[in-house]
Amino acid sequence: MLLAAAWGLRLPMLESNASEALVSRPLIRPICRLPIRRPLAAVLVLCLVGLAHAQLRALPADARLGKIRHVQEMIVQIDGKLARLSRGAQVRDAHNRILVPTAIPAGSLIRYTLNAQGEVSAVWILSAQEARR
Repeated sequence: MLLAAAWGLRLPMLESNASEALVSRPLIRPICRLPIRRPLAAVLVLCLVGLAHAQLRALPADARLGKIRHVQEMIVQIDGKLARLSRGAQVRDAHNRILVPTAIPAGSLIRYTLNAQGEVSAVWILSAQEARR
């Protein structure tokens, strides 16, 4: 009670007519009733949606083009040749989500990079838009 009084909150149970206090004045004012917050929140949400939509993947210039198929464990087949995925290799789908190697769709058009040992270090499964470029 002392803490509520220090913060300036009215506790309805301390008033003589508690039910009237609850109906007449809420303890916490909802955000939607504040005049400036609703338009500000709408503008903020629109800006964030625009930023999220504008994010495009930047594929390295030296990334090679190929078709991929998972063979077993860390072995994939790229353009008919067997290749090993390096430790920590990332396979990303068209929505830039990380996939485990077993989830690679067979025959997917990809861009990939190799490390110094000749192992595949990164794979990007191309979207239809990226494949047209």
